[in-house]
Amino acid sequence: MGLLLLILLFTMPWLLGYWLIKKFAVKEIEVTVGPDALQIHSADSATAQHVLLSEIISYGYQEFNDARQLVLRLQSGKKVKIGRNDMWGKGDDFLALVRHFEDQHATAVAAGGAAHHIQREKTFFEKPVANVVGWVLVAGLVYFSWYLSQNGVRDGKWGAVCLIYGNGLAYWGALFAARSKSNA
Repeated sequence: MGLLLLILLFTMPWLLGYWLIKKFAVKEIEVTVGPDALQIHSADSATAQHVLLSEIISYGYQEFNDARQLVLRLQSGKKVKIGRNDMWGKGDDFLALVRHFEDQHATAVAAGGAAHHIQREKTFFEKPVANVVGWVLVAGLVYFSWYLSQNGVRDGKWGAVCLIYGNGLAYWGALFAARSKSNA
């Protein structure tokens, strides 16, 4: 009985937090991409946000751990963020929305309707600093490997060693995945 009570005391705040976030913080929206504007309509509100393509300076698309975000930077300095996380709702094709947005803008530019070209912002892993961080990480792992070969690993510390190498591999995996998507 005591163990069950202890489990409930630790899990109830997590379950309550999940329910509160899902109920009050997560909002379902509908985004319509037209030839000259985006229409963003929230299911909870009667108002819709209207963003003209001519007002957008740049956009960035980020994808990490089943979370996707499209950030539009406007000429006024304001940012419009459209996000999607698979943890909080049913799946939809957010990438199709981004591609449709890119296609609509490319069509408007080709037809001469768009006064300017909207820049695509690079993600962190597409920037040169990601290579620098990656090579510093490789140098650190090489030094760490040399240090381990000279001094060995204390008993019970193999989990930490695996964690360090795993994080290095995860970084390089994310770097290669981002680079392959940007080259596609």
